[in-house]
Order: sequence, then C-alpha cells, then structure tokens
Amino acid sequence: MEYITLANGVKMPLLGYGVYQVDPAECERCVTDAIAVGYRSIDTAQAYGNEAGVGEGIRRSGIPREEIFVTSKVAAEHKSYATAAQSIQKPAVPAFRLTWFKATPPFLSEPAGRTGPFRRRRST
Repeated sequence: MEYITLANGVKMPLLGYGVYQVDPAECERCVTDAIAVGYRSIDTAQAYGNEAGVGEGIRRSGIPREEIFVTSKVAAEHKSYATAAQSIQKPAVPAFRLTWFKATPPFLSEPAGRTGPFRRRRST
C-alpha cells in the first residue's frame, strides 16, 4: 500500500474503500473483505447509515485499529465542532476537520440551492 504524509505528519493510504450506498446489512462483510485484500483506508459518512457496519467490519478484520485510516463525514446539520462531536458521541479518531457545505437530497430535507460559499458566480 502506498501512503502520503499529510501536513500534520499523519500517514494516509493513497487508495481507500468507500461505502457510499452499501447496504447497512452488508457493510460489515464488505469492509472485512476490503481489509482482507489490502485496503487500509475506509471512507464513510453519517448520512450513509452504515457507520456501525464499518466499525464492526474493522473490529472483526483482526487488523489493529491504528493501522486503518477511517474518514467520515458528519451530517450537515452539525455545523460546529461541539454538535459534530456530540453527534458521533465519542470520536473514534483523535481529531477531525469539520467542513460544511450545502448537501443535496437525500441528505437534507430541503432542496439544494446555490447558496453559501460554493454558489455559482456569474462571469463578467
């Protein structure tokens, strides 16, 4: 596995396994299989509804947790560190970056719009 060293010194695998749209009932097996074939980076999100399966797949893999790089995204309604940390109860990672943007359905109950810092700008 190839790694890149981030600015804070953390080593991150260049290749990761994403679980977007993986059925929560199948997620544990998928993650365990991904780890068995060599993946050491797993990407998930609260909105996917399968974070528990990711955690259980990692636990059952037999690979020490510190050897697996996990990224997740908190739901858009958690716009501060305090509410994000509370939403995941006890963070499984020592630090995380909270980035908020206007998500598209089905992750929000309201329709997406061109608002906030990522709105489309007109050219002159």
